[in-house]
Amino acid sequence: MKRVLFTYSLFLFVSNIIFSAPIDTGMREWFQPNSVRFNARMYGDEFLMRFTTDDNYEIIEGIGRWYFYATLNEN
Repeated sequence: MKRVLFTYSLFLFVSNIIFSAPIDTGMREWFQPNSVRFNARMYGDEFLMRFTTDDNYEIIEGIGRWYFYATLNEN
């Protein structure tokens, strides 16, 4: 009985580490530190997050919670 309980507990512990939790905020309003507003969507999981606008601009969070637009290209 102890082996079964140990194996089950080990399985639950390992499965919580391996699987990630998905997130999708949908389009919502975000704020810059100077109160400028913009709409963007954050989606992904705890390993990889994407932050994009309606116009397919990537948003990158900088120092001090400032957000910057980025255009994806070959570079």
